[in-house]
Amino acid sequence: MRMLTSGTNSRLHKRLRSDKELVYAVTGVHSRMHDVGSIGCLIFVDPDIVEVLKATEITLEELRNFSAGRFNNDELTIAKRKAVTSFTVAMEGQTAVLDYHVDRAIKGLLPESPQAYIDRIEKVTVEQIVTVAKRIFVNERLNLLYFGRRSEEVAKALEGGVFF
Repeated sequence: MRMLTSGTNSRLHKRLRSDKELVYAVTGVHSRMHDVGSIGCLIFVDPDIVEVLKATEITLEELRNFSAGRFNNDELTIAKRKAVTSFTVAMEGQTAVLDYHVDRAIKGLLPESPQAYIDRIEKVTVEQIVTVAKRIFVNERLNLLYFGRRSEEVAKALEGGVFF
């Protein structure tokens, strides 16, 4: 998700904010457990129905691009660097390493040193991302949620639409 939503270099920020000026901000969220998880892309957009629909279509197009492997190694390198930096900074707190190991245990994950985790991040390949994207960015797993004054209009406009 970092390539899609993390910072001003992310694909969605470039397309939705820098290029099209459709949104105020883009951010990604994720939650993972041993056997289940969720990812999300939050797009803060003006309630104008046309802009919401344009932003939605561009977002879905980028999900399709990911599933087809249409991204480059530079994007992957930047995303990995951001992931490693974020993780390294998070590990600097006094209890962070303990929290990391407790969190892994609660999630049923095998013990792994912080360095081993960083090593795994650095080994991620384009092929691995495409494999995962093809599995998760499909209609059966995709939920679009809208909040705000015009959410009913957006829902009606998208009703019956084929996203992929």
